[in-house]
Amino acid sequence: MEKAKKHKRYKEFSLKVGDDKKTESHSTIDIGIIFFVNDYKLRSHAVKHLTNSIDFENIWKNVLSKDIRFISNIISALKAIDCPFFELNYETPPCHKCHSYKDCTRYVSSLETEYLEGINQFIIQTGILPRYAVYNSNNRKMEILSVLSDSRVVLKACQIEGNIFNLMTCYAKNGLSFFHILRKEVSKIESEADNKNILWCNSSNWAIGLNIEDKKKSKNPYRRAGGDNWKQYLEGCKIG
Repeated sequence: MEKAKKHKRYKEFSLKVGDDKKTESHSTIDIGIIFFVNDYKLRSHAVKHLTNSIDFENIWKNVLSKDIRFISNIISALKAIDCPFFELNYETPPCHKCHSYKDCTRYVSSLETEYLEGINQFIIQTGILPRYAVYNSNNRKMEILSVLSDSRVVLKACQIEGNIFNLMTCYAKNGLSFFHILRKEVSKIESEADNKNILWCNSSNWAIGLNIEDKKKSKNPYRRAGGDNWKQYLEGCKIG
């Protein structure tokens, strides 16, 4: 655990515990997250998601200090050094063992910094809501922390040990209403979870048990919060 805490991108967060039966709570759970254990994973995600102009304009720029000109300049610089992501139309930047990895560092390091700051803001915002879930993944055979922010950003992290996780991905969702994004993420979690063993921080904030008609009747169906003990509460919210 001490080794994980010494990672250069290790950060600690307090996530509010949500309880649908109560209206207020000051209970929190402290967790640690490494923002990508591997450097090339960070770079690949930063380049893929922040150079998507639609996602940047609709979502990322709302929490970052840079504008689209900053992104355009980095794209031009990467194209100038023949970055394969732009030259060969890869779906995901092939940063691992890329021949241009060292050359692009001077251009992309600032992009990585912005991406990390965005992630930090989204986790803080979502921890206050709260809207996160923990489950054992059938696919990865490990515990997963899944987060969905009000800004339509999804974060997924896998457990390293105890309450320390490694961030695997962070990306924006566009093209659907927020309610439908909620439904899709809940469906993904339910299909991936081992024996449907899911610990929801707050089922209201995930719109669980709420249909479209219910959503239309309520101006704010996702914001109830509360709770006493994170582990005890989540255990009581298992689904399946």
